[in-house]
Amino acid sequence: MNKKELVWTLPKSFLRFCYGSVIIISFLIFFTNFIGITSNPFYSNTSVFLFFISTILVYKIALLNTALTFCLSFSLLTAFSQRIIITYFFPESMDFQLDSSTGINRLVFTKMEVEYGLFFYTLCTGSALLGFLIGGSKSIKIPNTENVKNVFDFEYINFFVFKFKTIYFIKCVIWFYIITVLVKIGIILNSGIGLTGATHNSDQSLLHFISTRSVVIKNFAFFGIILLWQYEKKNKLTKLFFSLYFIESLVAASRAFLLSLAQTFTIIYYILRKKIKLKYIIISIAIIVGFGAIYYVLVSLLRNYLLTGEVYFSSVNAFLSISRGLSQFDSLLLWIEMPSQLYEKSVGFFPDLILFINSFVIGDIIPDPDRVNLGKLMVQYGRQSDFDIFSLAGHSENPGAFGTTYMYLGLYGGMIYWFLHGFVLTVFMNSKIHTFWKFAIISSFAFGPNYVVYTSFISLIQPLLVIGLGVIAFDFIKSIFGYKQSLNIK
Repeated sequence: MNKKELVWTLPKSFLRFCYGSVIIISFLIFFTNFIGITSNPFYSNTSVFLFFISTILVYKIALLNTALTFCLSFSLLTAFSQRIIITYFFPESMDFQLDSSTGINRLVFTKMEVEYGLFFYTLCTGSALLGFLIGGSKSIKIPNTENVKNVFDFEYINFFVFKFKTIYFIKCVIWFYIITVLVKIGIILNSGIGLTGATHNSDQSLLHFISTRSVVIKNFAFFGIILLWQYEKKNKLTKLFFSLYFIESLVAASRAFLLSLAQTFTIIYYILRKKIKLKYIIISIAIIVGFGAIYYVLVSLLRNYLLTGEVYFSSVNAFLSISRGLSQFDSLLLWIEMPSQLYEKSVGFFPDLILFINSFVIGDIIPDPDRVNLGKLMVQYGRQSDFDIFSLAGHSENPGAFGTTYMYLGLYGGMIYWFLHGFVLTVFMNSKIHTFWKFAIISSFAFGPNYVVYTSFISLIQPLLVIGLGVIAFDFIKSIFGYKQSLNIK
């Protein structure tokens, strides 16, 4: 991309202010800690210096001004930078320190563990930046795209062996999402399966599988709505879609709903090369901070009720709770603290391959009795020693991208992974591929691995299979009623 084509979706001055402010704060923390004005039981001078270096790297990533670099820099800002700042000034808010069932001390992260965690994080962040920079001038040459000048020049989309008109395709995705949400609501009203915290037995696995299909294609449908606006300024799907989108987020007790919504919207605008005016950004931040705080409290009440059967919320800890909810730093420290013997049989190429094969059926094609649910293991090791890690569905934690990278690959493997992550994805995004596929790559891979590494492509395959089934089904139903089929075999 040359400079004449450069579009700042988020104003450059805004990015500099946001990420630059974090650099200043991190330097002040380092300086005051170094001269002894402040101190912290978790952070040494080495730790806060590494944090200062990492904020500079994140700043550099943010100013590369691509959808990929926005995803990673925003994720690092909200999941690491803010969390390190909060836990420095409020060390008692560090997660996994108390047993949730007994209230006694659970884990105590040492300064050496925190140093190592920040060393790993900083090296991986630097590796990703290097990958972005090297891949920035490279692309894959796609045949028959000479006349494509912008993202809206793709009249058709090639979906594996099928070819559809772009508008028809995205409308099918939106409608299929609407139908799957309605099915999910029906299953919840009938059996309760699909609610946050609800468990089920093996006989109900099919219902659980069906009730979660809407989540798999949720972001793709959101992308479809935004893209549809570019083709049709007025369409009847918008109100229905957002109504059900909100209801599903409420049912899922998603506390970061507004933040996730704003993040996905920004990613789409990066891909479409559209600018977001500063006044709209400020208004959005005000809504997220204001209304979002109220929404967070209400959904936290709902979430606590679904998980424990009790309605409670501590307003004193609301701010610290939000910080902890966004964090990946605490979970990274948890995996550094946890003995690898507890999870070594659940990570690696073959365990991932078995999980990938079994993901296509209800039950298991290949038994893997040694595998444990990593999210549930986090709960048992970090929060509640008597937690049942073998229950189906129910509560589990999120290991996070850097935690997953660490447990699978370690220090040097993690560095290599994040370099390839930045390089390979940048090359793909620089190529002339359909807007839908760019969003698919971003939403599936941009934030890094989660739970698995070697078969992380499953996060792309699953939604594509659901979408493909829905589009083909719609086309078949149209043909039954005598309408012309839109599906073409290439």
